[in-house]
Amino acid sequence: MVWEVVQVPFYQLKIHYLGNLISDEGIYVDPAKVEAIIEWPAPTNVPEVRSLMGLIGYYRWFVEGFSKIENMIVEIAEEQQEVF
Repeated sequence: MVWEVVQVPFYQLKIHYLGNLISDEGIYVDPAKVEAIIEWPAPTNVPEVRSLMGLIGYYRWFVEGFSKIENMIVEIAEEQQEVF
């Protein structure tokens, strides 16, 4: 039988877990994930808007008033879809 030695770092000030940073100050979004969303190309049609909203939907817990912003974006997308 072979045992693999795994180093487990204890007493870390911050850890990465499921795309978040967890510290003694609370839970934060990983800055790398935020950068990926910022660099996401601007949507040009309704399916792209839906795709973007699906991507950023997880982060609604970290943005105050996210539902109001989301509702405005969805309304505009639906209006644009009716035009086509």
